[in-house]
Order: sequence, then C-alpha cells, then structure tokens
Amino acid sequence: MKPTLLEDDTAMGASSTETGRIVSDSVFGAYLQCKYKSYLMLRECTSNRNPYEAYQERLHDAYCGSAEAKLASGLGDADVLRVQSLTLSDLKLARELILNTTFGSNDLRSTFHALKKHPGQSRAGAFHYEPVLYCRSRKPGKKDKLLLAFQAMVMNELQGAMPSHGLIICGPNHTTAGVRLDVLKDAVCSTVDLLRGQSSDATEAPLLVLGSHCDKCGFSGFCRERAAATDNLSLLRGMKESEIRRHNARGIFTVHQLSYTFRPRKTPKRAKRTAKPHHSALKALAIRENRVYIHNAPVFPASETRVFLDIEGLPDRDLHYLIGAIVDENGAETHHHFWADTDDMQRVITTQFLDFMASLATCRVFHYGRYDVDALKRLRRELDGPHQKQLDEVLNSSTNVLSYVYPHVYFPTYSNGLKDIGRFLGSEWSMPDSSGLDSILWRDSWERNHNPALKARILQYNKEDCIALRTLSNFIASVSSGKDVETTREEQHCRSALDTSVLRSSESKRPLFRRPEFVFEEFEFVNKCAYFDYQRDKVYVRTAREFRQITKRIGRIQNRSRKPNTTVLIRCKECPYCKRKRSIAPLVEISKEVIDLRVTKSGAKRWIVRYVTWRYECDKCRNSFMPSDWPKGRAKYGHGLAAWCVYHNVARKQPMLQVSAALNDVFDFLVPRDHLYRFKTRIADHYVDTYREILNGLIHGPIVHMDETTVKLHNDKGYVWVVAGLNSVYYFYKESRRGTFLKEFLGEFSDFYTAYDSMDCPQQKCLIHLMRDLNEDLRKNPFDEELRELVHKFAVLLRAIVASVDKYGLKRRHLHKHGKQSIRFLNWVSSQEFRSEIARKLCDRIRKAGGKLFTFLEYDGVPWNNNNAEHAMHWFARYRRFSDGLFTERSLREFLVILSVLQTCEYNNVNGLRFLLSGETGLEGITGFKG
Repeated sequence: MKPTLLEDDTAMGASSTETGRIVSDSVFGAYLQCKYKSYLMLRECTSNRNPYEAYQERLHDAYCGSAEAKLASGLGDADVLRVQSLTLSDLKLARELILNTTFGSNDLRSTFHALKKHPGQSRAGAFHYEPVLYCRSRKPGKKDKLLLAFQAMVMNELQGAMPSHGLIICGPNHTTAGVRLDVLKDAVCSTVDLLRGQSSDATEAPLLVLGSHCDKCGFSGFCRERAAATDNLSLLRGMKESEIRRHNARGIFTVHQLSYTFRPRKTPKRAKRTAKPHHSALKALAIRENRVYIHNAPVFPASETRVFLDIEGLPDRDLHYLIGAIVDENGAETHHHFWADTDDMQRVITTQFLDFMASLATCRVFHYGRYDVDALKRLRRELDGPHQKQLDEVLNSSTNVLSYVYPHVYFPTYSNGLKDIGRFLGSEWSMPDSSGLDSILWRDSWERNHNPALKARILQYNKEDCIALRTLSNFIASVSSGKDVETTREEQHCRSALDTSVLRSSESKRPLFRRPEFVFEEFEFVNKCAYFDYQRDKVYVRTAREFRQITKRIGRIQNRSRKPNTTVLIRCKECPYCKRKRSIAPLVEISKEVIDLRVTKSGAKRWIVRYVTWRYECDKCRNSFMPSDWPKGRAKYGHGLAAWCVYHNVARKQPMLQVSAALNDVFDFLVPRDHLYRFKTRIADHYVDTYREILNGLIHGPIVHMDETTVKLHNDKGYVWVVAGLNSVYYFYKESRRGTFLKEFLGEFSDFYTAYDSMDCPQQKCLIHLMRDLNEDLRKNPFDEELRELVHKFAVLLRAIVASVDKYGLKRRHLHKHGKQSIRFLNWVSSQEFRSEIARKLCDRIRKAGGKLFTFLEYDGVPWNNNNAEHAMHWFARYRRFSDGLFTERSLREFLVILSVLQTCEYNNVNGLRFLLSGETGLEGITGFKG
C-alpha cells in the first residue's frame, strides 16, 4: 500500500503524538540516504514491500549470522549475553560480548548488532561498551561510520559514557575495522537535531529529490507519483540536490520551466581541454519539444566488425555470471552468450569470451556505462598472461556509448538509462518493466531451484539489452555523420535530431533600437504610448495649440486628391455567354484608380490611371458580366511602383520606411506601411518561375560555387545558402548547416566545409581561404621554421599557377603543366613528420583535401577560388546588418527570391530596376535585356 499521505504534508502522521516519534538507527540510516524517506518514516507511513529490499534483508541476516559466529568464537557461554531489551543491570553483569539487543531512551532508539566490553569508567563500573556494526561491503563507507557513531550516542544515554571507538566487521572475510567515534560526534548530533525537527508537525517536508536509491526503496512509487504531479526537477535523473536548490533560488521549480533556460555557448577558441558538461536545461528542452538535440556533434567510432557487450552480475558477491554479446560483421548479426553456473566458472567464461574475441577480425566493442569494463578489469586478476593481453586489447578497443550520450545527445527521456532511451528508439523487452535489479532476483531464484525458465528469462533479457545498445549506437553514428536516421516508428518527427547551434542565441545581444518583447501586457501599452509620433499626434495636441495646426497640415498633405494622368475606357462588344453583340446593354458604371510610377529614359514621375467600365447585361440570356480585360484584383498600386519600392529596399538596402518617406518627398504621396511590405510578396510571386529557372540552369551547368552564412529570424535561427555560377545566383534558406540535402538538391552534380565532401562529383577547394589561413598562422607564429617552410612551398606553387591563370585564363592546356608540381607538393606534405603542432594541423588539413586543392588544373573554366559565391554572400551579409532578427521565415524566403533575380541581373551587367519594371520573367529577359 502507498504511504498514508494524501495532499497536506503537515497532516501526515497526525494520529501519533510528537513525542511518540522515535529516531531509530533505521531512521538515521534512511536520513543519510534520503531526507524525504526519513521524513516519511517519522510520519509512520507504511511502504510497499520491495522484492529487492527483501532480498537484501535476507542477505544481511545471513551475513549477520556468520559475522556473529566469528565475533563470538573463542568465548564461552558465560562471556556472551543475549538479551532483547538492554538495561543498566545487564551491563553490570560485565559480559565480554552482548549480541543482538535493543535500547531506547527518550526519542532515540537503536538495535545493536553487538556490544563489546572495553576498559573505562561508566555507570556500570570500570568498563564501558563499544558498538559493533556488521557491513557486507568490502570497505565501510562514511554512512556506516556515522551510523556506528549514532549507536554510540544511544549507548551514552544508558552507560553515561560516550565510546571513543567502535568496530565494523565488513567484507566476505569478516575483516575488522576500527573507527574513531569522537571525531564524528558533532556530525551525528546535528543530524539527530535535524531528525527531531522532521518529527515535528510544524516542520515542512524536505525537498523531494529522486535518485538511484529510489529503485531499491519501498516509497519509490509514491515519491515518483508526487514528483510527476509537480513536474519536479529531480525527475531529470542525475540532478544533484545542490543543483536543484540553485535552480529553486532562481524561481525554477519544474522541468518545464527549466526547459526555457538553455542557451548554447560557444567553445572558447583558446581552450586546450574542452569540458564536456551535461546540460540539464537542454535535457528538459528535449522533453518539452519531444525531439533529440545534438550538442557539439561527436565523432562516433566506426568499424566493419562491431561487438555490443552486456555483462550481468551480482555486485554483492562480486560475481559476473553472464557475458552476452551481439556481433555485427558487415551487416550480418549473431548473438553469443557465456554462462557461469557457479562462482568458480567466472574465469572459464571469461577465457571463452576472450578466445571468441580473438577469432574475430579487427573489431570495436561497445558497452553502456562503466559496469562492463570494471567487471572485465576485476576478472583480469584471475587470468593467465596471454589472456590478460587479450583482455587489454578488448579494453583498448572498447567504447562507452554513455560517454557520447551524456554530453552530446539529449533524448526526450527523463534519464539516460539504456531502457528509457531504447524504448524511445523503438526497442522492446519481453518483460517491459524489467531492470537490472530484477535480473539479480532472477539469478538468486535460479541458484536456489535451477529453474530453466529463469535462466532463459535472464538470457533473453541480456540479449534485448544488447539489441537496444546496437540500436542506440546506430542512431548516434547516424547523427554524428550527418546522415538521415532510419526509423521504424510512426513518430518520425521525434527522431529528427536538431543541432543546438540552430537555437536562438541570448536575448541580451539584441540590437539597442530593436522593439523589445515585454513580459506583461501593461508594459506593452506603456511602451506604445511613449513613441515619438504617438505623443505628437495624440498627446501634445491636447497640451499646446500649435501642435493642432501641425497635425492638421499633415492630414491635408496625406489626403489631398490628385487628378488622373490618363483615363482608360474599357468596353464590352459581345456577351461572353451567348456570344451575341447587339443584345448587351450597360447597367452601372464602375471605375477604379491605380497609382503607379512611369519610368522613362529621362526620369520617373507619378502616374495615376483611371479605369472606367460598365457592368453589362445580356437581353437574350439575362446574364450580367464585366469586360474580360478589366484589371483583376483589388490592387490600388501598380507593378511599377511595387518594383520601384522593392528595388530600393533590396538592391539599395533602404528600409521600407525610408522608401516610403522618399516617395512622399519626391512624388508627393504616401503608401501605407502594410502595402509596402505586401509589395515584396507580390514581386516574389511574380518571379517564382524565374527563381526556379535560375536553379535549373545552375544544376545543369558545368560548375557551381557554394557558400552559407547564419541568419537570425524573429523567433529562430537558420542558414542562408547560395549557389552561384558564372552568370547566375540562387539563394535559399535551410534550418541547419547540415549538408545532407546537397545530393538531392544538386542531383548528380567551394570551401573546406565537410558537408560538401558527401557529393560524388569533382570538387575544388577554395585556395584563397587556405592561403589566408596559412598566412594568418605564420603571422602568429613567425619563428616556427617548419610552418614557414610549409607555407613558403605552397606560396611558390600557388604564385606560379596564378601567374599562368593571369596570362592565359582558365585553360586546361596551359594549366595542366602545373599538375606535376602540385603532386610533388602533396607528396612532400604526406612524407613530412612535423614536430610543430600548428604545422601538423595544417599538414593534416592539406592531406585531407588532397587532390581537391588542384582539381581546376584538369578542367577548362574552373576557378581556383570561391569568389562567385562569396561575392553573392557578402552582399547578403551587408543587408543583414540592419535586418537581422527582423525576418520571418516567409519574408526571408520572399526576399531571397527577389535577391536571386537582382544578383543574376548584376552578374549579367543588366540594370536590375529596369528589368523589374519591364515585368519580364524569363532568363532570356536577363541575358538579352538591353538596359
């Protein structure tokens, strides 16, 4: 049954009086493990019987029996006292040993494993008793020593003397360890005071913190239910109490609140050893968004033969009875297991496993967590020399998958346990709620009755763990290499891993004059009333008369009517339904005015066209209609005016408000702001076909140049890419920098970005980038002779090639003669063993690029730099200075359509404004247009 706590913590345990709440050694030990557990125990709440707790109690009782027998060995019955409740009269009997007894005084009580007589003054006489504690661990911990000191404090209540020392019998060999208790007295007293405070009804419940101890606790069901109801931060496994309190001090109490606090930080360029912390806020964000986040994508090791290892054992006995492995050899998978019936067979199954590993080709072993590797290291002591070397090779080729998950891959799961992540990735277990603790209980039951079904259950459980590890490893390998992740579940959007670099950066870096985002609606209202124009038009006019005249004057300018420059009469000659000409009659006159600009060779002027027509009715078929050539839509402004505004905004980098002010100053009319921004949509829609035609021409062209840069949207961050040829430019937007789309984007169809390497086509790296990097490194390290030699050889080679280009152009018949020189240079770089770290890094960079540095020598018309794409990208970067953070995704895509058309005009030396005014949409209009 659950604890008898419902809603109010202070109401729990109200049936027992405050003085009836006893601080026992079980409560004291619970406090050292979990403060909330001791709080529940002091409220006399009952817990569910945990099978693992029962198993531990059985092992503890058996150990106590053996430890007691060893402690009492050599003593006669007259020297040993066994009594249930200890009194001062019992102490005065002066027995050498008192076993398994209990004493309580006031609100303290303890059950002693044993009390050992020691010289010294006390109420019992010229001796006192020291407590003895049994501990199954090989080495007692701090909690065991504090518990022993607590028992000494309880004995002080009875005998009037605080023992200065105590004994702990620990380990399978019943080793005796002495403990100084006087140095622990202050810590124990403060803990007892805190427990007395917990027993008070007026005391608030301590902070609920879930942890690894919860799996073994009978209160775990209640605590998890309570934590889930409040969205407690400790649901994120691994968060320490200090970290939770630090977040609480900032007003963050739930996982949902924490999810909004993650801010990606760039790794310092000068950091020698990069830290790999775990970001709890990013974990919370992954849970809220239900997606996987990649933080500083790791390089996951690959191998043709992979072994996924999982070891089952009994930690209390230091027994490892099952080694399970799934072997993946070039896609073919096999499962293997090595089972030990007894403790003595550990060495046998270890050698069997190592002999099996030796039969495999070069492979890499994957495991999850430290348990498997630590188990193999402990087993190493039992092996002979050759097998120890084999084990060392296995350990050297091992990879802890958790070390990649913890700092780099954030799954939408509350823990990084293999079970939780495996279930998210689609793995299944035949017993869904099974855990490592269950496997311990199954093994214990099997040892007592040797039921084949239990052994089969353990083997199946181990195999399913190996399968989950393989699934997780494949996932990490896919996201680290930039490949699309193959999924089998329906929630495919949950698997689309997102790199944290695309997350929005801190708001503290927003431009000074950017409109702020207010937390409260009241601030929004106050800010609106503080604008300059609002105060002049709405506030000052109520304060001073002169502002009323100014306001009226502005209104007259804006609302002044204008005479049309021309009137166009549109008549209908026949009925569009029955095709009769003489049976139609005009009914109602309809007119509309379109404000436009008329651009000639000598200048531009305001041009207002008034269209007039009538609604007709056919006397024969009785249908009403309007002429077919009547201007469609409700547009008040013409194409010329829209093209003029968009051109000055995009090509001349003028904000739309400045364009509007210029129209008012020069042409004496104002365009409402909403119409100005609709002009972009209108022009972008007009040139969509041209935009696609530009891309099609680039894809089928002989050469493309590519580059990318970041862009901030209103509520997001992404990347603008550019694909450029010799006479055309194509911009487009993507959410991330991952280049997996390039193959599909460019079909069969440059810079040192690794995403380009996935494309199966000849590539040319940008040598101007490499030259600048080499030059900058040499300037920073002027005394590095190895670096100087490397840079000088490259400079001599590049100068000779560029001189030929400058003299003959990009012709293969003149450039291929430098091929042998470039090969000699690459061979020389490959043969060098530099001692300088910076020289080694540059050498590795050149080796990796290899022949891609000089591809242009074997082709006609291929440049040695990426200037075509960089020029186009620099243009966008200049525009980004005043518009970054103001884009929406839709407005950015529309902008890139227009920019692609205008830049293609520039690359063809065509007047972009005149092309937009012409209304033409085909590429022939660009290449053949005479400006």
